[in-house]
Amino acid sequence: MSRLNVKDTELLRTGQDIDLSSKQYAYLGGAFLDNPNDYIEVLIYDMDNNFLESSVIGDDDFLVEDVGGKKAVRLKTGTILRKMGYDRGKFTVKYNFLRKVAGSYETVLVDESNTIYSGDYEVQPNGKIVTPDNKELAIKEYKYFIHEISPTRKEVRLATQNIKNVKYLRDFYDLQKTFKRIRPEQGNPNSSLEFVPIGGLSNNSTTIKFSNSDTTAPQSFFSKRMEGGILNLNNVFVTEVINPVTEETPGNITSEVFGEELSARFAISNESQAEILTPAREATGGGRLDRLYEVFQGKLMSTSVTGINGITRAGDNTVGGVQEIDEGVFGSPKYKFASGVPQVVQLTSISTIVQGSPNTYTWEVFGYDRSTIWKRDWKKTKYADGYNWNKLRVKTASNDADVTILAGGYGGDPQQSLIYTDPNKLDGSTIAIEIHSKDTHVGLRLTITNDVGQESTIAYPAFLKT
Repeated sequence: MSRLNVKDTELLRTGQDIDLSSKQYAYLGGAFLDNPNDYIEVLIYDMDNNFLESSVIGDDDFLVEDVGGKKAVRLKTGTILRKMGYDRGKFTVKYNFLRKVAGSYETVLVDESNTIYSGDYEVQPNGKIVTPDNKELAIKEYKYFIHEISPTRKEVRLATQNIKNVKYLRDFYDLQKTFKRIRPEQGNPNSSLEFVPIGGLSNNSTTIKFSNSDTTAPQSFFSKRMEGGILNLNNVFVTEVINPVTEETPGNITSEVFGEELSARFAISNESQAEILTPAREATGGGRLDRLYEVFQGKLMSTSVTGINGITRAGDNTVGGVQEIDEGVFGSPKYKFASGVPQVVQLTSISTIVQGSPNTYTWEVFGYDRSTIWKRDWKKTKYADGYNWNKLRVKTASNDADVTILAGGYGGDPQQSLIYTDPNKLDGSTIAIEIHSKDTHVGLRLTITNDVGQESTIAYPAFLKT
């Protein structure tokens, strides 16, 4: 068990006392024991100062008393020692008064995907822990680890373990923040706010409380750490509520939805600057591209396309190598080629995102241009002798290549690469693709990452065609 030595203690000690109950330091969580994350750790040493054992004491092992208007903790050391099995002898007892800011002294169970498991389990005679359907679980400490210590020993770099849990990752991210955003718990009916009426009317009230009308759900409250903060009420002047179009409702091609996990998805949101030969088929989702999503969700660029119906030219047999798909099967559109006039299609993320978490969107165009191989016979008559399939190139002012990405959609800045990154966005992401060549088969990959360590990607091959 590691403890601070004298040198490290001196480096951390400033000699300054702070009032945890003041508004200035409210972000630290309020006075000790006013915060549900506070706990007291006991450390037992022998008389030679050799460490023996540590534990977290229970609520019945101490008393909170008022001394001079301030809280004081009276510890039942004898009771604590006896509970830990020390009935006789002399010991040195030390206490640490701690607050869980991120992580915990506890352990958690995780499944094979490293997601925290909270259901029933069984410990087998060989020590293996399994779920009722015999899936193996592992024990992990709900902690972070020290990745690096600076040469001056004044700084440490922390890193997360491979634990997939929004709170675990969010708490780690919030460690660096003085100002923290706190959101209502999604799905809890007691997360709604209401003004406390004055004389039966709420329109002049300046006092707000949580409704807490559902006694079967967890109760919501304002914590001490919120004191001195700012309360934002979204849509406070809304006079009409229109039910949002969900992911399952046809026609949702312009907005994202909220959930606990990232799930990348995009749709065609505007074709006003393209001449359509074959529109995206409504039976397969129209601009939402439902059929493509059903087939390619969860697949990577390197995933094999063997056995997928509708792949007419598989290339190297991976998603990223597909050269042509059947628009009749997938319902994808086809546009008219006009020399010197690009077909411009706008695409927008309709992904599932974590509410309040900034997202970085990376759009990557891939695909192939089919070029006719022209030859001449002995009479010098020109004839077609097959095709070459060439990977798409970015179109610039100095070449006659295939496609250009416009950042932000129609009218956006043309990019000099087939990859465009749109960082730290809370309001979604949109691009447009200019298609300059004939017989072009354009694919698009969207990868999203957020500030809690989640990542999701989706790729549709060869779905935009001229």
